[in-house]
Amino acid sequence: MGRDRLNIDELFKFYYRPLCLYATHYVQDVEMAKDIVQDCFSSLWEKMNNEKSCEVSNMKAYLYVMVKNRSLDYLSQENLFKSGVSFTELEEKCLCFVLRHYQKNKLDTRQALKVFKEKHGVVGRAGGKNRYFLFLSGLAAAILLAFIVWVGISPEKQWTELAAYEHAVKYQLPDSSVVTVYPYSSICFRPKDYADVCREVKLTGKVGFMIKRDCIRPFKVIGKLAEVQVLGTCFVMDESRADTAWVQVESGKVRFSVLGQLEGVELLAGMEAQAVKGQHVLQIVHRPDSVKKGSFVFENTPLPKVLTELSRYYGVKLVADRTDKRLTANFDAHSLDEIIEIIEKVLKVHIKKQV
Repeated sequence: MGRDRLNIDELFKFYYRPLCLYATHYVQDVEMAKDIVQDCFSSLWEKMNNEKSCEVSNMKAYLYVMVKNRSLDYLSQENLFKSGVSFTELEEKCLCFVLRHYQKNKLDTRQALKVFKEKHGVVGRAGGKNRYFLFLSGLAAAILLAFIVWVGISPEKQWTELAAYEHAVKYQLPDSSVVTVYPYSSICFRPKDYADVCREVKLTGKVGFMIKRDCIRPFKVIGKLAEVQVLGTCFVMDESRADTAWVQVESGKVRFSVLGQLEGVELLAGMEAQAVKGQHVLQIVHRPDSVKKGSFVFENTPLPKVLTELSRYYGVKLVADRTDKRLTANFDAHSLDEIIEIIEKVLKVHIKKQV
């Protein structure tokens, strides 16, 4: 593209906002990002005017590389690179900044173009396509932000979606809970409902959760195969495979269930479980020794409640032929079959595992 074909109006309207977002991704300062982008456009303009034979075959790539280099130069000059911090860590930190501080209409393309023209004495040309180009510039900015770490809002349902692409990204939810969205995964939620009604998110792929405790409003994660409900804990839920939902609890306690099923299992710290597509019974994959060595204490407890607690602990549904019995006993959580045998002999009932 030579200077005779350089339409500064169109370049600004196509690239100003996405380039500012791209610079903000590095420098974490919206005003500085705007200055960097203005300087890049100025350099391009001067280059095209001073070098008559200059040609740019790929203007988009040229602008993005120039903005990136100047952003990194700024970080170096200001000594903002910290020793021991990898470039990947820096990028993740910058992405979080963009998500937290970017606001709609913060980047005024018209005002930026006006400043540029005043600085360089460029005479603007009016055209009927201005609104069209302005729309495309907004679309380009949205696509760029989606490529980095995307927050999208559906006008109809007001869902906010957070997705990660090549790198895992941490994000803080409205209640100060923190999620780690792993590559090519996402969560979405309704901000208004999340703040006022219920803490509920929908999951795709693999996400780690550090949930702030709230006894009044439990936190719920809904996947395609299973769901998890907690008061406050730290856990990972993974539905990266189409046929399996996997949960690992790092601290606290969660309730894990097959989507649409009322029955579920309680998982404690160190436990892992999975739900397999087409199967209604959850599988306990890992139970650490500290959990296995637990105990049950029942004091005149109705048998249905006893069986419910055992079912949740061992991940298998237990039913009895009589439900009018009560049990007073202590059990070490070693063998479920031994516990069932003792209960059957004491209460004279028959208990079976249901699939």
